[in-house]
Amino acid sequence: MLELMLSRHLIKPIFSILLGLGAIIGVTCLLVVLSLFQNYFLSSEKVFMGIHPHIEIHKEMTEDDGWKIIKQLKNAFPELTDAKPALYLQTQLSISKADIVDAACAIEKNQSFCLEKYEGKFSKIVVKQGFNLSEKKDEKVLIKGIVVDGSDTVMEIKRIINGSLDLKRLTQTEDSNGNVLPFGFYMEQSFFNEISGAFLVSFPELAGDKFNHFRLNGGLKLGTKRGELPLFIMSLDILQALVNKPKQLNTIEIKVAKPYESDEIAQAIQNLLGTEFQVTSWIEKEKAAFAFLNIIKFMIFMIVFSICLVAAISVYSTLSLAVIENRKKISILKALGLKEASIYLIFISNALMIGIVGVVIGGILGYITSHYFIVYFGENLRALGIVNPEIQLTQADFLITATATLLLFLLTAIVPARNAIRMDAVDNL
Repeated sequence: MLELMLSRHLIKPIFSILLGLGAIIGVTCLLVVLSLFQNYFLSSEKVFMGIHPHIEIHKEMTEDDGWKIIKQLKNAFPELTDAKPALYLQTQLSISKADIVDAACAIEKNQSFCLEKYEGKFSKIVVKQGFNLSEKKDEKVLIKGIVVDGSDTVMEIKRIINGSLDLKRLTQTEDSNGNVLPFGFYMEQSFFNEISGAFLVSFPELAGDKFNHFRLNGGLKLGTKRGELPLFIMSLDILQALVNKPKQLNTIEIKVAKPYESDEIAQAIQNLLGTEFQVTSWIEKEKAAFAFLNIIKFMIFMIVFSICLVAAISVYSTLSLAVIENRKKISILKALGLKEASIYLIFISNALMIGIVGVVIGGILGYITSHYFIVYFGENLRALGIVNPEIQLTQADFLITATATLLLFLLTAIVPARNAIRMDAVDNL
């Protein structure tokens, strides 16, 4: 308490107020930027895990061989929470947007004909669908034929879907009344952006000119993480039939309990299976992207933290100036018997008080500002690929910011404090 009272006389209050404002601004800006970047980081991570299973094993094999390998891996690695066979295929795709047209079709004497308007004079009427094509694209795509277990998959595609989340629709080929259903699929949104409906799809290179009726379940929102080829996801069984590869697969998809340990588990699986298999993890596939994100995060942290650094340098300059201006006062205090440790604490306590005020008030303002910033710029953030932006500040963020700020202010006060206690009281008086 004595040190705090004396610091008011040795250091001008206006300087402490201005330095406190600098600390508050620095902490506030730092927390706002951390919240924004964490939104982007989590959004990117969501896409990474939606595109890739945690681990992929690649080799041409039969389904029986695939299931045997899956059983072997589950026995050897309790970390695996799910594993399923899949077929990954790069091919040419023709896809046309189709408007569905319903027609009442009459069946008489084993012949059928469709009417624009049903007048009720035929014995048997069925409803058939026709299609008006309005757009068409021919493009190379990456098709992933996957296994749907209940309404879930090894790939966490639900995290990046814009549309129906009922994944069971991928495997259904008829409704509850036995009527034929079009094949369901999900498609990267950049292929046909923000549209839905029925599509006619063909695989010219694989299945001749035969067209198949598909229903788009939803779009895959990949943002800036688009691959070299548009992504197309459908049922494994249906893809095998379309490309005439019954019971064939080339990939085993694996999900693990701790995704960030995928690299180590993938290496262990590679050692177990041997070199004839190619084993990769999602971290390995996105290594460059993660390295870039971490570098950007560090750079942003340092740039914004420089505001606190400027405030800390100002603390150093202010305390050094206070020592020079108050040489006689400090000498008098020493002559009156004030211990060197107490003089040391006068300057240290002043710097820490400024830092504490900056951390507390800046932390509160940072949290509030982050909330209003995200609300006000919500649409802009979503346009950048940040889905459902919200405050992403953890206790660790507050703790790191507070510790770094207080430590910085403490270090800048040490040199002026040491200069003060080294003064020769006799010379200054």
